[in-house]
Amino acid sequence: EGIASPDGKTFYAAVPNGPHVVILDTAGFTETARIESPFFKSSRANGSASPHGIALTGDGSKLYVGLENADIPGIVVYDTKTNKVLRKIDVVLRGGHFLAIQPGTDKLYYPMRDDNRVLVIDTKTDAITKIITVNGGPVGVGFAPNGEVWIHCDGDGSVAVIDGKRDSVIATLKNLGQGPGR
Repeated sequence: EGIASPDGKTFYAAVPNGPHVVILDTAGFTETARIESPFFKSSRANGSASPHGIALTGDGSKLYVGLENADIPGIVVYDTKTNKVLRKIDVVLRGGHFLAIQPGTDKLYYPMRDDNRVLVIDTKTDAITKIITVNGGPVGVGFAPNGEVWIHCDGDGSVAVIDGKRDSVIATLKNLGQGPGR
């Protein structure tokens, strides 16, 4: 995955097998730096914690990188102003792949497909504020203009709709893509 800074001048691209994150200058598409951290290493698989999902706060000051295959799964928090890894948030749950930050609230949503839950993280404190049960293998995150958070589940093809104010499931849309009457 990758994400552009709010001003569009910088692009961050996660390289799971690197394992690192490349920082690119978008004017010339040249690599200006690389984020490397011991947190990106793992004793599992090929030695990579698979830095994969990536999200940026609205003001562009903090970058979040999911670690799908870390020994203890988590999220690395990187300060884009000081160019330093601040911490790793241990999430313990397995199956995190994509993550996203809700515009306007700067709340981070991190679906855990193997554990059927979605973590909600306050990006001001980097604290987990809620764990929401979402069955069906939650993996993708999208945001509606009305504040709803839509979670795609790749296990059963459903979509869970979360009220972004209360962080609770308000609807589950099932049998998507199967056509009428099926």
